[in-house]
Amino acid sequence: MSRFRRFGGGGPQKYKNKITYIDGICFRSKKEAEHYRVLKSQHEAGHIHILKCHPSWVLTVNGVFIAKYFADFSYVRNGMFVVVDVKGKVEALYLMKKRLLKALYGIEVQEV
Repeated sequence: MSRFRRFGGGGPQKYKNKITYIDGICFRSKKEAEHYRVLKSQHEAGHIHILKCHPSWVLTVNGVFIAKYFADFSYVRNGMFVVVDVKGKVEALYLMKKRLLKALYGIEVQEV
């Protein structure tokens, strides 16, 4: 199932967030969409490079699939790879996946 279909469908949202579309991209909240606008302007100005929306990583331990981690954004700034998640509320499952991402790939997630 596409990530967009999971949260782009009908029915009420879990935290009363407002799904927003910009440039044909579905964002789960107005806050995430606004952060995209900021990153897009930084990308257009040349301050960040390789901007990606909704990048994902497979979290596998000892050959066993555990989960898939979806971030909100990734980009390169001053030669450093940056992964960003826009959060209103932090849940235990997110924290576990964030720790697995760090342990498996050495990627630190920045929360906005």
